[in-house]
Amino acid sequence: MSNSLSSRMHFTRGERIIAVLYGSLCHVLFAAGVGAMAVGLYTGMQIGLLHLPHRMAAAWNSMLLLQFPVIHSFLLSDRGRGWLDRLAPVRLARELRTTLFAITASLQLLLVFLLWSPSGHMYWQPQGWLAVVLTVAYAAGWLLLLRSMYEAGLGVQTGSLGWMSVARNRRPVYPPLARRGLHGLVRQPIYLSFSLILWTAPVWTLDRVVITGLWTVYCVVAPLLKERRMHRIYGETFRRYRAVTPYWLPGLNGTRVPRRHSPSCSGPELTRRIVIAGAGPVGMMLANLLGRAGVPCTIFERRRDPDNRSMAIGVMPPSLSIFQRFGRADDLIARGIPVREAHVHDGRRHLGSLSFRELDSEYPFVLSVPQHETASLLHESLRAAGPVTLISGVQADICSNGPERIVPSLHDEQGNRMLHEASLVIGCDGHRSAVRHTSGIRMHESAFRQRFVMGDFPDETGFGSDVHLFFTESGSVESFPLPGGMRRWVVLAGAAEATAQTVCERVSQRTGLALDAAGAKNVSGFGIRRALVERYVSGRVVLCGDAAHVMSPIGGQGMNTGFGDAELLAEVLVALHEDRIAPSEAFAFYEAVRRKAFRTAARRAEWGMRLGTLTGRWPSAIRSRLIEQCLLKGPVEKMLPAWFSMLSIPRISLSNEGAHG
Repeated sequence: MSNSLSSRMHFTRGERIIAVLYGSLCHVLFAAGVGAMAVGLYTGMQIGLLHLPHRMAAAWNSMLLLQFPVIHSFLLSDRGRGWLDRLAPVRLARELRTTLFAITASLQLLLVFLLWSPSGHMYWQPQGWLAVVLTVAYAAGWLLLLRSMYEAGLGVQTGSLGWMSVARNRRPVYPPLARRGLHGLVRQPIYLSFSLILWTAPVWTLDRVVITGLWTVYCVVAPLLKERRMHRIYGETFRRYRAVTPYWLPGLNGTRVPRRHSPSCSGPELTRRIVIAGAGPVGMMLANLLGRAGVPCTIFERRRDPDNRSMAIGVMPPSLSIFQRFGRADDLIARGIPVREAHVHDGRRHLGSLSFRELDSEYPFVLSVPQHETASLLHESLRAAGPVTLISGVQADICSNGPERIVPSLHDEQGNRMLHEASLVIGCDGHRSAVRHTSGIRMHESAFRQRFVMGDFPDETGFGSDVHLFFTESGSVESFPLPGGMRRWVVLAGAAEATAQTVCERVSQRTGLALDAAGAKNVSGFGIRRALVERYVSGRVVLCGDAAHVMSPIGGQGMNTGFGDAELLAEVLVALHEDRIAPSEAFAFYEAVRRKAFRTAARRAEWGMRLGTLTGRWPSAIRSRLIEQCLLKGPVEKMLPAWFSMLSIPRISLSNEGAHG
């Protein structure tokens, strides 16, 4: 799920082993180089292993100092990268570039700090409380450097991106341009942090004066060359970033604009012509809500034909309340199966049940309905939604985006470019969002090791409309009812193939139930990842749903969180259309509320996933006791239904402070 097919490679086992060896060498040298630098600077460059005569030492030390900036800068050039590629087997060279660069840089640092020839000239060494203060400042400089590297992409900075990509049989995926945190204050926080380290080390010798002076000049000048390369890579995105963010010191740029880059126009002008990229459930939900409020919008969808896979199947009570806002909740319920009971088993032993019947909601159940049915109903509803236009077979991304204007780029199925005027673009185009990517909005993500296989099978269990969860020593099995006499099965499967036979074998082994593999539909495998964008709003681009965040599908909260995004975003856009709120205030409110809602939902989904995927005798036994004695009994039992049905996540709007579903 986390990578497209085009990102997959076909490295041999031997090549992957070679990559791991390069990675091991890289990280050993990286740790040694950074450690030598930290100790060397802190002690005033007095730990060098060489002790040469004065004139020879001066020449030797000068060569050591100069080789680092010269070679470091050369390897970042086109010719330098070509030279770097020669250090690895041909098929691995391109993928291992970050690893090779980190190896080379680490060796350069080791040369400087281990083979330095100390002069012995001491100028000043602080004592007492002053030494403590400078030591703390020195440590703070290292923390700032670590933070800067993390924001810029720790995998790139440490070289792990290269070798780990090959080891996983994937292409390296480089992070988008960093523009938040320290990178929101200055464009070069890594070089600035490195300079702070040079100047805060407490011991001042002649050697320290020389290295601090020379390398500080390098830290100020070298990023100019780096920025030329960044402009080639990121284009318009970097140009906008450079225009509003100081180069090296905070506050030294006269063109600062608000950090969120809010559009500089009125609300009615901003909502004059809204483009929604993506006609999935979230995009169509947003269009329905906007259209019925009289806000015109156009949806562009790259698919011409609907996706008929079942995919997400759980619609929570808060989402049904959103459907009811345009009178279609009952129609959706008629297409699905209301689930009012969930039963939990330890193997074949029943641990307890969870009932949704007493939920404080107009809809005291979780609706199980295939995603294509949800999408179909939303599509039908667009016909009565007012000023809404749906155009299929066209993909929308961004050519130019800023506070003053936006130029969406539209492409049909043949790749022909189309023109369309827009005042605002809403990215609802999924977790591989072209709008997010071409806008340069960065997404931070992490992956989990668990792998699952799911499929829809003819239901011969007699479970009716109830959910059944099996948590066994060898893995989990989840079973959900579907309309049309079908039932979805989701099994923890590790590295097993995503086949119907895999599902049948795991279900039989863990539950004793037999499934009909011949009648299986929609069989697929998936992994678990969590991702969240650095910002929901940039210029005239707003992200919504999976384009902004991805969470574990276990628990069925992803699509529903997207519906919550659409509900609040529609309210914000209507308020802008009616000129009741300023754009900066509106979008800051939208981002703050929905970021918090995502984190809450994602955390719950991960907790549930981690609990359900424990394996082994003793972890399973502890889990069974926890579920049986703590979760399905007493006060927690009464809280869980609202927790799982998302009713305990506040639905905050512009007109309230936290109304629940």
